[in-house]
Amino acid sequence: MASQTQLGFIDIDIQHNERDGKSNTNTVPARDNVAGEEEGIHSEGDVVISESDDEWYQNIEDDENEGDSESNLDYADEEERNDGSESDQLDESYDQIVNVNSNEEIYIDRVMRGKIFERAVDGRVQLEKGLLFLDVNEFREALQDYTIQEGFEIQRIKNEKARVTARCAINGCTWRIHASPTPDGVSYKIKTYNPDHNCIRTTRNSNANSTWIAKRLQSKLVADPEMSYCSMKAELLEKYGLEPANNMQLYRARRRVKEENQGNHAKSYNKLPAWAKLARVTNPGSVVKMEVDAMMSANPLFKRFFVCFDAMKKGFVRGCRPWFGIDDCHLKGTYGGVLLSAVAIDGNKGMFPIAFVVVEVECMDSWKFFLRLLYESLASVREWKDHPLTIMSDMQKV
Repeated sequence: MASQTQLGFIDIDIQHNERDGKSNTNTVPARDNVAGEEEGIHSEGDVVISESDDEWYQNIEDDENEGDSESNLDYADEEERNDGSESDQLDESYDQIVNVNSNEEIYIDRVMRGKIFERAVDGRVQLEKGLLFLDVNEFREALQDYTIQEGFEIQRIKNEKARVTARCAINGCTWRIHASPTPDGVSYKIKTYNPDHNCIRTTRNSNANSTWIAKRLQSKLVADPEMSYCSMKAELLEKYGLEPANNMQLYRARRRVKEENQGNHAKSYNKLPAWAKLARVTNPGSVVKMEVDAMMSANPLFKRFFVCFDAMKKGFVRGCRPWFGIDDCHLKGTYGGVLLSAVAIDGNKGMFPIAFVVVEVECMDSWKFFLRLLYESLASVREWKDHPLTIMSDMQKV
């Protein structure tokens, strides 16, 4: 039978004190007959397990740090501080959040602090205290829609990125709303809201500007870009109970929708040099020339633009009668101008366009510019041999 190691024991009174953060350097000297390689202390029939110093200190730190995860939050103004006690309550409709990605932490924070703003199925807006918005822009848009929807004007006391405060414009009315950012610095929350409102509804509202009207009538104006003012007024009154302040609002709303769907006229002129270069590259032999006002070297002013595609001039020389007519048409766009064109007749007696040019006005100089470039374009065709041509103007029609 193997010999058993004899262990000596020392009675030690341990008094537990809170740790001051420094390592414990007070040790009890062990007797010589204690086996240091054994982790446990064994006696006959009894087993006593002693943890290491590191594990013992770690348990003490865990107990001390428990419950210290909460942080103090600073709010943007006094009204926000008063409402802070209610901002940590979770709405019942958002009790369960499943499969939320790590990049949606801000969304979770908003959910944990209130109800997310959502429009009704019919687009109506309902406001209440504690409602959360993505940012200040969404809140301002919702506030604008709500005032138009309910038919009353508001006075904005504060309209900043850090806070928005508004009240009813009628003296004596108690309707008031105040919103400011949440602790995440992005989301917006209604901190104070008094929905009591007893003013008479009005059909005129300064919040219904041309941008708002364009957004509400966009589908109608896309289908009918020249929708009349009477039709626009009838649509606004029937659907939103609103009468625009004047026809200028309707004009601007209609123009805004046109620019969004058909492009901006001013920006289109800046693209002409690139378009001319691309036309010459993709259609070799085509004549595309633009003339600008030389007096405006820093920011050239558009003057004339001539186009004659290679297929058009070759088709006229090789397959059409030696005849063409010239005419002009006044443009009704934002910047006006006159369109000069040359049109021939093909073998099927159909119209065959040869060339066109956009000029500033119809005059002798603009006609000379057009006809000179037209002649140079036709003369570049190999089959052209200065055959006699018949040219008819709009004044010579029978």
